[in-house]
Amino acid sequence: MIFLSNLRPLRIAGAAALLGAASGSAAVVFDNTLNVQPGFGAQTTREYGDEIALAGTDRYVTEFVFQYRGDFTPAVDAPARTATIRIYANDGPSALPGQTTAPRPGTLLWESGPLTLAAGDNIVSLAPNILVPDTLTWSVEFSGLSGAEGDRAALTISSPPTVGGELNGGVVGSYNDYWIKTDPSDSDSWALRRVDDGQVPANFYAHVVAIPEPSTVALALLGFGSLVWIQRRRSR
Repeated sequence: MIFLSNLRPLRIAGAAALLGAASGSAAVVFDNTLNVQPGFGAQTTREYGDEIALAGTDRYVTEFVFQYRGDFTPAVDAPARTATIRIYANDGPSALPGQTTAPRPGTLLWESGPLTLAAGDNIVSLAPNILVPDTLTWSVEFSGLSGAEGDRAALTISSPPTVGGELNGGVVGSYNDYWIKTDPSDSDSWALRRVDDGQVPANFYAHVVAIPEPSTVALALLGFGSLVWIQRRRSR
């Protein structure tokens, strides 16, 4: 049994923990930034991206970082070169006929809007501020590029991930393949592109930071506040 008179030391420790969560104590739930591979990564003018598994339990994503390489010469009269980042839940139909494994990207959870591209290597930090599942697919769609050498862009390849959850088969963080939308007008046209032996795994540079779900923190603070109110009433 816990007596109300014993709540004071608990209140101090509990308040520190809850205020830390409420103020956004962040955890790195995925990191694939430490093993950047040389050369020009996988690139295409179609939307493509990586399925990743998140570590820990925090799932409200406050920061998403990616890197790309722009292989073009800036020109005043050139069309706008942009990238759009999207985050999907993997709740679509399976990419493997007759199986339930390898579900395709399905529900769109977040979209960045067009981001202006720059030449060279570029790291971009975004703030999605969304609740996500344990696994998700993040993608990029480059626009205003022909895809030919000298007029292209690509996600940076880094492998293996150093922080991430476990996928089927004991794989940590990310499989060595990527998703590509073969028909831009068909949301169910996602296909897997596997990496042949001897090639660099198609794991793309990314860093994901998350906090506990805000509603969970709010409920905890509400409950804690009720205990403090009861203690004050009893101490009068």
